[in-house]
Amino acid sequence: MRQHLRFCTAFVVLFSFCSLLKLNAQESRQKTIERLQSDEKLKTFSLNETLGTISFLSFKDQAVSKESIPQTLKNYFNLSQAGEQLQLLRTAQLQSGIVVDRYRLSYNNIPVEHSAYVVISRQGYVHSIFAESYDLSNLPQQPVLATDAKICLAKY
Repeated sequence: MRQHLRFCTAFVVLFSFCSLLKLNAQESRQKTIERLQSDEKLKTFSLNETLGTISFLSFKDQAVSKESIPQTLKNYFNLSQAGEQLQLLRTAQLQSGIVVDRYRLSYNNIPVEHSAYVVISRQGYVHSIFAESYDLSNLPQQPVLATDAKICLAKY
């Protein structure tokens, strides 16, 4: 009976934490939309409905220089936490003069799986950014479950 009570308590804590994250994500998504709509450098944008993060940015002509790509990615994708780093994976120069830069996000030197930032530029200016990004600001830094709850869950 006591173990069952611990299991139920752990389940309630976990469910409450997930609900709080979902509510926070909805508020964050709305703020992101408002911020992007007021940005004068952007032509268009789209969000990933599942993740609530930016998936596409299209810039006005000569609005963003190629030299500012790392800072642009940090600004638009809120990559300001300690431990977040962008890594340039490769650059491809196409015959048409288009340059394709591929970046990946790492957190504390651990690659964030499936994170991808593809920057399309031409004549020294960024044309668009395609991204699969994750909001790491809600990543817990401390264990969420108490030791007793972890042991109880491990037994089931």
